[in-house]
Amino acid sequence: MITDLVARLRQLGVLAGSRALVAVLGMAAAVLLARALGPEGLGRWALMMAWLAYLLQLSELGLRSVMVSEAARAPERARASLRRYLALRLLASLALAITALGIAWASGIGTGALALLLLLVLPAFALQFDWIALARGRLVAAGLLLNLRPLVWVIFLAAAAPLAVDLTALAWGYGLAAWTAAVASWPLVARLASGRREAPMPCGELLRRGLPLCAVNLTNELQQRLDLVVLGWAAGAAWAGRYYLASALLVAGLWVANAANQGALGRFAPYAGRPRTLARELVRELVLVLAVAGAIAASVLLFGELVLIRLFGPAFASAAPVLAALLPWFVLHHASALLQGALAATRREREALWGNLVMLGALVAALPFAALTGDPLAFAAARGAAEGARLLWLSARLFRSRNLERLQSA
Repeated sequence: MITDLVARLRQLGVLAGSRALVAVLGMAAAVLLARALGPEGLGRWALMMAWLAYLLQLSELGLRSVMVSEAARAPERARASLRRYLALRLLASLALAITALGIAWASGIGTGALALLLLLVLPAFALQFDWIALARGRLVAAGLLLNLRPLVWVIFLAAAAPLAVDLTALAWGYGLAAWTAAVASWPLVARLASGRREAPMPCGELLRRGLPLCAVNLTNELQQRLDLVVLGWAAGAAWAGRYYLASALLVAGLWVANAANQGALGRFAPYAGRPRTLARELVRELVLVLAVAGAIAASVLLFGELVLIRLFGPAFASAAPVLAALLPWFVLHHASALLQGALAATRREREALWGNLVMLGALVAALPFAALTGDPLAFAAARGAAEGARLLWLSARLFRSRNLERLQSA
C-alpha cells in the first residue's frame, strides 16, 4: 500500500509540477502583457483569447481525451485511428478558421489580429501530439511538451518588451509558440504502438465519445467567464477587471486539478466495468488532491493581497477580498476535475457532461441574485455554489450504492 501511495504521489507530482510551471509561465506572460499593452490593450487581447479558447474547444471535438484514454487501453487501436482523428480535427479547425473573419467583424475587436490568431493557432493545436506521451506514461516528456508553448510565448514577450507591439504582432508571436510545440511533438507518433493490426475506430464512434467531452469542456469555459460578463454589466468595468484578475490568478493555480484530471484519463481506464474498485481508488486519490488544494488555498489566503500588490500594483489591492471569496470554488474544482477525468476514462462521458450542465444551470440561476446586489463577492459565491452542485452530481454518479449496483450488473 505504501508503494502504491508513493507511485501515485510520484505520478501526481510530475504532472502537477508540469502544470505548475505552465501556471508560472502564464503569470509571467500576464505581467509582461499588462505592462506592454495597458488596461485597454490587455482587455482587447483577453477578449481575443476568450474567442480562441471557445473555438479551440469546438475544434478539438473532445477527441484528444478519447485518444488519450484509447492509447492507454489499446495503443494498437489508437494508432490505427490516428488518421481519422487528424482528419476530424483538421476539418473542424479549417471550418472554424474560415469563419474567423466573420466572427472578428461581428465582435468588433481587432478584426485582422483575431483572424490571424485563429488561422495560425487552430491547426497547430490539431497537429500537437503531446497526448501520446501522457497516454504511454512518459510523464517527463509530456511535461516538457506541455511547457514548450508558454515558454516560447514568454520569451517572445520578453524580447518584444522594449518595442511597441500591437495585437497583430502578438498574434504572430502566439502562433509561433503554438507551432513550435506542435512540431516538437511529431516524433512521438512513431512511438505509438505499431504491433498487431487493429481496426480503426469508426468516425461515428470517435464523435459519439468525443462530442459529450467537447460539450463538457465548452461548458467549463462558459462557467469560467459567464459570471465575469454579468458582473461587468452589473458593477462596471473596473470591478470586472479586479474580478478577472483574481479569477485568473486562481485559474493559474489549478495545476494540481488539471494534472489530476489528465492523470485520471490513463490511470482509471482499466477500471471500466469495475465501479466498486474505481470508487475505492477514487476516494484515495480525492483525499490526496483535496489536501494539496487546501494547502494552496491557505497560502493564497495568507499571501494573496501581497502578491496582487507586488505583481500588478496597489490599484489592485482591493481585489484581495474577491480572491478569498473565490477559494471555495477553487478547492471544489479540484475534486470535480478528478471525478470528471475518471468518468471520461471509463467511457461515461455523458455523465460528466450532465455534471457540467447541472453546474451551468446552477450558475445561471444564481447570477440574477448576484446582479441585483452588484457585489463581486456575491458573484464569487455564485460560482462556488455552482461548482458545489456539479460536485454533488458527479459524486452521486460515482459513489452512490444504487448506481454502483446498476453499473456492476450492466
